[in-house]
Amino acid sequence: MKNLIKKLTACLLVGILAAGCSANTKKEDNKNGGSNTQGVTLAYSKEAQEKYGLPETFELEKTPERLVVMTLGPTEILHNLGVEMIAVPDILDESSDWAKELKAERLPFTAKTLDTESVLALEPDMIIMSASKKEAYGNFFEEKGIAVYYTVTNTMDSGAIDEVKAQVELYGNGFHRDAEVKTLMSRFDQLEADIEQWKKDNADLQGQKMMILLEAPFTYTNTSKTSLGNMMESLGFVNMADTIEGLESVMGTQTLQISTEVIVEQNPPMIITQPSGAGAGISITTETYKNNHEKEFTDNSAVWSKIDAVKNNKILYLGTDVFPGTTGLGIFTCYKYLMEALPKL
Repeated sequence: MKNLIKKLTACLLVGILAAGCSANTKKEDNKNGGSNTQGVTLAYSKEAQEKYGLPETFELEKTPERLVVMTLGPTEILHNLGVEMIAVPDILDESSDWAKELKAERLPFTAKTLDTESVLALEPDMIIMSASKKEAYGNFFEEKGIAVYYTVTNTMDSGAIDEVKAQVELYGNGFHRDAEVKTLMSRFDQLEADIEQWKKDNADLQGQKMMILLEAPFTYTNTSKTSLGNMMESLGFVNMADTIEGLESVMGTQTLQISTEVIVEQNPPMIITQPSGAGAGISITTETYKNNHEKEFTDNSAVWSKIDAVKNNKILYLGTDVFPGTTGLGIFTCYKYLMEALPKL
């Protein structure tokens, strides 16, 4: 009888140890997006293929353990998907909750500050970078045997809900983060429902003309094909910049240079304003940004008093403390603030 008990006890211990090892192995395999044998598969759009000569898909046999992300766009998305990164751009909004959680090293990754040797020293097994840097840096890293995935989205002209959802699905499916993708998609479903309800509750704002102006004094305007422009359009506003002819584009984007004379001529009844570079390392509070504008309005009152939005104080100031201006998942914070603030103007 004693021998039988000993044998049963031994079997039980073996079973527990085996289960523990299995659990630890599973935990280790799922550390960065599932078993490392799952790999990564990320598609390239036709635009990316045609413009940069990229293949249909980027494929990596094993899930990267040392991922370096050199462009801001996908950083927050990857973090929320549970994909670990060892280095990210040093232009994050460090006041955001998700940035405080992120343990990755912050490094200067702009075209002027990129140090290839410091990147190599990190020993990355995968790099994500903008396709615009492919010729200058991407080819170099690929020659060193490092897998590089190139992003093609222009961060100055993104932010539409469908586009952000597509990015979540791209990286989520590519890194096999099914549960996280499902959770994020449910958030988008709720956001879209909230927008539709907001429009019904604020029927008087539907069709309201407005102009998005950047900097202090105003120097640039955004069309509806920019991040903020798309948000305002989805909330039912009419962007006057969409129909102004002859404005010069900034670096081929839908952010356009605009003069004071044109603004006075257009006479917008409502102005939405934010600093240029919001979401890309620029940080300025709403109070400071508003004070800068009010000083400009006072110093040059003969000009600005001609504009209805200024006369009637119909200006929404978007400092980076309330409106991060980021692409990606920052869209939730941006929409929430707009829907709270716009009815109060």
